[in-house]
This record gives sequence, structure tokens and C-alpha cells, in this order.
Amino acid sequence: MVTNPHSLSSHEVLKTLGSAKSGLSERVVAARTKEMGPNELPRAKRAHGTKILARQFKSELVIILIAAAAVSFALGEHVDGTVILLAVLVNVVVGFIQEFQAERALDALQSVVKVHTRVMRDGTEVRIDARDLVPGDIILLEAGDTAPADARLLDATNAKANESSLTGESLPVSKTLEPLLTETPLAERTNMVFAGTFFVEGTATAVVTATGTSTEIGHIARLLHDVADEPTPLQKKMSALSRWLGIVVLAISLAVFVLGVLTGNSAREMFGVAVAMAVSAIPEGLLIAVTIVLALGMRSILKQQALARNLLAAETLGSTTVICTDKTGTLTKGEMHISRIVSLNHAIDLVPEVQPMLTEKESHEILLALRIGVLSNNAHLEVSGDDATKVVTSGNPTEQALLLAGWMIGLKQPELEKESPRIAELPFDSTKKYMATLHEFDKETILYVKGAPERVLERSTMVKDGATHRKLDAATRKHLEKTMEGLSREGLRILGIGYRHRNTREIQEEDVQELTFVAFVCFRDPIRSTSLETLKVARSAGIHVVMLTGDHPLTAASIAGELGFPTGAKHVLDGPRLDRISDQELKKRVRDISVYARVTPEHKLRIISAWKARGEVVAMTGDGTNDSPALKKADIGVALGSGTDVAKEASDIVLLDNRFSTIVHAVEQGRVIFDNLKKVTLYLLSDSFGELILVAGSLLLGLPLPILATQILWINIVDDSFPSIALTKEPKEGDVMAIKPRGNASSILDRRILTLIFVSSVTAGVLNLLMFIFIMRWTGDVNFARTMVFTSLAFDSLLYVFSVRSLRHSVFTRSPFSNPFLLVAISVSFAFQCAALYIPFLQSIFHTVPLSPRDWSIVVLISITEILVIECVKYLVLIRHGILKGAKESLDSLLHP
Repeated sequence: MVTNPHSLSSHEVLKTLGSAKSGLSERVVAARTKEMGPNELPRAKRAHGTKILARQFKSELVIILIAAAAVSFALGEHVDGTVILLAVLVNVVVGFIQEFQAERALDALQSVVKVHTRVMRDGTEVRIDARDLVPGDIILLEAGDTAPADARLLDATNAKANESSLTGESLPVSKTLEPLLTETPLAERTNMVFAGTFFVEGTATAVVTATGTSTEIGHIARLLHDVADEPTPLQKKMSALSRWLGIVVLAISLAVFVLGVLTGNSAREMFGVAVAMAVSAIPEGLLIAVTIVLALGMRSILKQQALARNLLAAETLGSTTVICTDKTGTLTKGEMHISRIVSLNHAIDLVPEVQPMLTEKESHEILLALRIGVLSNNAHLEVSGDDATKVVTSGNPTEQALLLAGWMIGLKQPELEKESPRIAELPFDSTKKYMATLHEFDKETILYVKGAPERVLERSTMVKDGATHRKLDAATRKHLEKTMEGLSREGLRILGIGYRHRNTREIQEEDVQELTFVAFVCFRDPIRSTSLETLKVARSAGIHVVMLTGDHPLTAASIAGELGFPTGAKHVLDGPRLDRISDQELKKRVRDISVYARVTPEHKLRIISAWKARGEVVAMTGDGTNDSPALKKADIGVALGSGTDVAKEASDIVLLDNRFSTIVHAVEQGRVIFDNLKKVTLYLLSDSFGELILVAGSLLLGLPLPILATQILWINIVDDSFPSIALTKEPKEGDVMAIKPRGNASSILDRRILTLIFVSSVTAGVLNLLMFIFIMRWTGDVNFARTMVFTSLAFDSLLYVFSVRSLRHSVFTRSPFSNPFLLVAISVSFAFQCAALYIPFLQSIFHTVPLSPRDWSIVVLISITEILVIECVKYLVLIRHGILKGAKESLDSLLHP
């Protein structure tokens, strides 16, 4: 390997590497292969089924449930232990299936292609596997080849390479041979080719300077390896919830055990009671519901053309507060189109796939410019489809854009080439910076020229002026130069178009002079039609969007301005200036910077780290290998489906349609997931702690247990599970994208949720304890009293689920029919509860007795009382937190039912 080969002449590079244009000998190749190894990058290993399965047991809640099952079995409570393990099993199976399918789907997106390359060995051209290359090898490249290693150019003819996967630069880069300054940025090292980049035009010979992990892509691979995996926001929140539950359950169970022993009860009996209380406090159905809501979220965003690679990815995207997005191919189409044609007298804007309407005056200059662009062109256009309307182009992106624009205006390449056949060509090269073709037309020959605008203009002595032409005087030249400067400041890529009448059938470089200047043709990567509106939605949802690109700052600022990004001096920063800023200063300034240009992989890591240091949840989009370290560093990495395999491997979500709008749809779905997770948690914990308060109250009062452990498990696993699962299908609320993103700071159990859990638990616990005491004194029948409590808790949970369907609106303002799954679930749960009361086999298991209509009326009355109390408290919570939507309707409904 050689240091800074771009700063050395080709002779110096060959000398340093001990090579020559005839190539290396097989003996030298063998020695270097032994020393440096094969030319390949380590490929990330796909997660095996066992690893995916092991991931399902990492949750603290799973561990708590397994521990509870173990204790139940130790005490001989085999039914309780089995039911708890079934809850764990359902969670593990659902999670495994979803993540296994996602991994297999990613496999289908990727392809392992064996790359071959042409190389000189011992003076002979041979074709070898690219992994057998070594530094010093002489490689031969042409259009369509992928560069197999980093290499310094020795010879090049009209060579251009697409380096967007490495540098982020959206346009093909014209290659040169001259040495460059040592400090030249990677995107501007035009005398180099880099592993993984794609030759789109011309031919070249180059000497390999780096292979494998020593290449620029290898450097990125090392950065990717250094980025540690971090838990997602939801993992942190679920871990906090599990720890909280574990501490609370352990503390209460220990307190009850000690209190019971101190009051004269046997230690064995109190241990059993403590386990019963632990069982009542642990929401066994929560694990199942969380897994299902995440699995449904994966499927939902897949319908929006986003593939989530793990269960947590979709929800994490919903908590996003900052989106760092690539420009090319995400906000823009990733294709070159003509945006404007500017002649001496006219300027027209072209919209992709829309035929422009030209006046007669405009047509003289504009049509001629496009005619020249279509004829002086080596791209190809093919027409297909039954009605011959489908157009497919191939070749240089700039020339493809010229063909498409001509086609839209009626200048069809095949017809023009028959009318004006090409006689000779002077190919484009990076030194002269223009292309010239000679055509026969109407019994004369015409030289058509297109190229760098300053080169075409300096070789012009005439200018097209309407239907005629006139001398290009100093004032007109100055006017055209000023126009060219203005177009450059807009970040547009510009071609100059000119022509000259000739009486020859050959072209020499000296013939390209005394041209008639026709027009400037301006190119750009057009903005996607959905990008502007999608950005507005994201911003209105409180998400800060940042644009990162490898493009020139002028191009980046121009596109950013059209997309609504602020583009003042403090809002735009390029890579070289970013290098001069410390991490601490970047952390302070990062909120003001909306556009980054000429950024490298290291820059992207710093930008994401600065946002995360401020406590933000960061999503990063990208498609290139250069994006992969940032994709992994971000809280949620979003790769484009058209991106490189490395980018997809580093990501959490893959956009199958490459659209920024898909990200925002996925953010919305992620918010719905979190909303539904909170509803399920509220629903299940309210029931669990209501049961705990009931059991604790009876123990403190010296009463028999008002509900048995098997009855608690039946409510938690059977009666509650169906409605909680149906809650995972709850449709989105209309204001889900109007609320502020929650970020890292919010908790599943925020103050609102804790307040509602406390009120509902105390209300249910106290009301049912009073009912138990009353029935015991009235009848003395403990089985009947327990059956009433068992049924009251179950029926209450089936009504209460309607109240938790919205945390921001009243139950009385939402249609009970908007979630049909919930109605079915409630019906099924009610049927199971009735089965536990009226089927003799189940009566013997749960120690229940049948209830009369009068008994049911008491159950219904208690349940309705609890719902009214909870809705009143919800109203007060809504007012206190400033969430007025639905609050007035809630009060009106309570006062005037």
C-alpha cells in the first residue's frame, strides 16, 4: 500500500509499489498475497435461528415470569406454573417467527456476486477473481465495471465513475491523471478509483494501491466494527418497567410474608400467600401483548414498503425526534433531469415527464439546443410497450437526461439520426472538457458541440439570436458569463451548447472554434413529488429533519432551500469547516445546523453523536457503504432498498421504495405502536394491582383470600389477554402526528398512566374488598364470595378496556365499533368467564359456583361505578396536562348521558 497516492505522479506510484505497466509477476503476486491476504472485506454473519431465539429471553419481564413459574412448581402449584410458562412460550414463538422472517427477507434483497476483473500479469492481460488482487497489480477498467480495489489512474479516456455509494456525490465524476494536493477531499480525488464504485463511461488503466480492509471501503468497515450496539429506547423503557415491577412485587411479597409470620401465621402458609400476591401483581399477558403489538407494527410498516429487521425497530422509529437524511435518492429521485434551458433571449423551466409548451420565438433557440443535445450524444433510447410510450435509456446520466427531454418535446433520437447522420466524433475527455460530433444535414455538414459552459463560450464568436445569429460582442459575452455564474450559484450542473457549419468530413480539435453559442442546459436531480409535503408533516410532528450529503455546498443549499430547510450561514456547514469544530462546540451548535455538505463517514458519526448527547432519538437514512457506520450508530438506521449490502446489514429498517415519505409513514406507525403499548400496559397493570390491593387488604384485615391464585391467572391470562391483544389492533388516533415526539425522556409509565393505574387499582380493589366482606357476613359462603369477586374483576376488566382505548379522549367520544377485533375479544373473554362459572369441570378447578341474575346485577353496578370514577379522573388529568381534546365532550357526556 502507498500513502496518499493521489498526490504522486503515476511514475512515482509505480516506483513505490515496485510495479510497471506490464504488471506484476506471479512470484511477486504470491508473496504479496501471503503477506496481505485476499482482497476482500469480512462479511457480516447472518443471525442463526439459535441466536434469534436467544434474543427473545433477554427481557427482564421474561426472567421474572420464568422465576414465578419456577416458584409455583416448587410449591406444587403445577397449573399456575404451566400457565405462566405458556405466556412465556407465546412471546418467544411470536418474536422468533417475526425476526426470523425479517432476516430471511433481507437475504432475498441481497445477492452474493463473484466479481472478476481484467489485470496485467507478466505482460499478458488475464481475467481473475477480484479477491486475488494485490497492491501493484495493473487493472483495466471500462464502462459497466465495478472497481475491485483502490487504484491510481495511469491512463484514462473519457473515464467517469459513479462514486455515490462511497462519497455521496450524486453525479458521475470525470477522471483525470494529474497529481493533486495531499489535503484534497476524498470526493475530489479525481485521479483515483475506489473499490465498490462503478464505471459509467470510458476506459482506464490503473495501478492498485490498496486492497481489502486497507481500501476506503475497508476503512468504513473498521468504523462500522468500532460502533457498539446500544439498546433501543423501548428496550430501556421495558427494562425500567420490568425492574420497577420486580422491585415492587418483591417488596410487597416480602412485607406480606414478614407481617403474616409476625401475626402468628405459619411460614409455609405465608410463603404461599406471598407467591399468590406476586402472581397477582405480575401481568402475565403483558409480555404476549407487547410482542404481538410489535409484530403487527412490523407487518403494518411492511405494507408501507418498509422492512423492519427486528421487532423493536418500528416502535423506535416512532420515538424519533431527529431524522438525519441523505439527499440523493431519498429526498430526490436520484436521477439526472434537465431543469432549465437558458439562451440569449429565453429561459424555460422543464418539469420531468411534462411536455413544455414553447412559443414560436422560444422554439428557435430552445429547440436547437435540445436538437444538438440529442444528436451529440452517445446514450441510447429504446421504446417499448404496446402503445410505444415506455422509454428506457442507458448510458451517461447527463446524456440520458438530454434524450428524455428531447423525447418529451418531440425530438426523437432515432428519427433525428436518420435525418442528420453522424459522420465523425471527437470524444469527451477531462482535459478539453467538451464533446463534438459532425453531422450531415440538408446537403451540408454541421459541427455540434456540448461541454463545460466556459469552454464552449470561450470558443464561440457568434450567438444564436432568435431565428438568426449575430456576432458575440463583449457586452453579450459579459451578459452570458454573468448568467452562467448565477446558474452555478444555484448549485446546477451546466452544459454549454454550440454549433458551426463546416465543409469537411473529419474533426480535429482546431475545428472546435468560431462556434455559434446556443444555450446553457441546466441539470439537477429533481425533488420527489412527495418530499416537500412529507417534510411539512414531519416538522409539524415535532421532528427535526437534517439533510446530509456529499454534494457541493452550493448544490446542497439550493436543494435544501426548495425543501424548506433554512439555508442561512449558521444553518449550512460543510465537511472542512466541521473538521475545525470540536465535539463540544458541535453539540452546542447542532440544533441550528440543518444542512451538511461534503460530509464523510466520520462526520456523520460526529453529527449523530452530537444529537444523541443532547438526549435526542436519532434516525439516520442512507444507501451507500459510506453511510453504514452512521446507520449503526443511530438509534434507528434506515437503509434504502437500492442501497449497498453493507448499508442494509447495518440498518434496522430497509425502505423498499426509497421514499422519504415511507419513513414518515413508519414514524406514524411507530407512534401508534407506542400508544397501543401504553394502553395495554395501563389495562393490564390496573387489573394486576387491583388484584394485589384486594389480596393485601384482606390479609391486613385478617380475612380469607378473596380470590385464589388460579382465578387470578385465569383473569390475567384468559379474560384479559383477548382484549389486550385486541388493543394492539387499535386504529390510530387522529392527533398522533400532532403531538410532540416523546424521545428518550418519556416513560411507558408516565404520570398520567401512573395516576390512572392508581385510581383504577384502588377503586377496583376497595369496591371488591367491600363486596367480599359484605357477602361473607351475609352468607358466610367463601366460595360464593370468591366467585362474585372473581366475576366482578373479570367483568370490570371487559368494560374498563373501552376506557383505556384513548389516553387523550373520553370513552364517550369514541365509537365502540371502530375496533371490531375488540368487540370479538370481549365476547370471547366473557364466554370463557361464563364457562368458568357454569361448566362443572371448570367449577371444580376454580372453586366457583353459578351466579343468579341478581348476582350479575351487583357485578354490573360495581363495574359501571368504577368506569365513571376513572372517566372523571381521566378528565381531570387531561385538563391538568393541557390536553383539552375530548375533555369538554367527556364532561358533557358525564353530565348529560
